[in-house]
Amino acid sequence: MDKGSTEKFFSDLKTVIESAEGLLHSTAHEAGEHVANAREKTRDKLRSARERLGEMEEDLLSEAESKAKAADGYVHDNPWRAIGVAVGLAFALGVLMGRRR
Repeated sequence: MDKGSTEKFFSDLKTVIESAEGLLHSTAHEAGEHVANAREKTRDKLRSARERLGEMEEDLLSEAESKAKAADGYVHDNPWRAIGVAVGLAFALGVLMGRRR
């Protein structure tokens, strides 16, 4: 998963959680023990999901940051090798794109 799709995934999950919380809020006037129990269970699960989502997001961002730092360090330690890899990938991409036309 790239950074953009990861951010969209977390954004979508947050939207789902917020929608479910809105649904709980809009049914607050509903009476009955069964409804109250279901609302309480759902509220607990949503709270747990929101906390877990925050933890996962922090972990993924931390991991991405450490990998970016490692890649940056590698490029600084091996600039010519990094340039060679970039040129090789660009060449391969050019060959593949040239075949499509």
